[in-house]
Amino acid sequence: MRAWLAAHIELILRIISTAATVTIGVAASFLAYQQFKISKSKLKFDLYEKRLELFNRLRDYASEVAMTNPDWNETLDKAGKFYRDTIQCRFFFDKDVSNYFNNVYENGKKLSTAMQELERPNLTDPRWSPQNRPMVDWSKPANGSAA
Repeated sequence: MRAWLAAHIELILRIISTAATVTIGVAASFLAYQQFKISKSKLKFDLYEKRLELFNRLRDYASEVAMTNPDWNETLDKAGKFYRDTIQCRFFFDKDVSNYFNNVYENGKKLSTAMQELERPNLTDPRWSPQNRPMVDWSKPANGSAA
């Protein structure tokens, strides 16, 4: 047996070397595949976090506008901040969702304009002309009787 082993030692070492190389290659391939799966999951998670952040910003903006009573300038500022905070939505969502974010911003600007128009009187309206505006005498009570 020793003679056979001595004669074939080189062949045995080549077989062991080849088997070790194949084993290392299989293990490296398995690890690479696992790393690929982890990276894919991490990408999905990161995308989810970014989308959730944008959704929360949309929800917060809608709540601020609906629940508070800011003046028109503050409403315009909030709309601008919303736009700046959510401009990247086109990279994370499909076109329809991205358009929805844009519509919310545009409607915020329209709301600001409407609030501004409501704050100042329409001077072309006949109700606001100097001839039709009632004069108030502050020395008399509101019901017109003398005190």
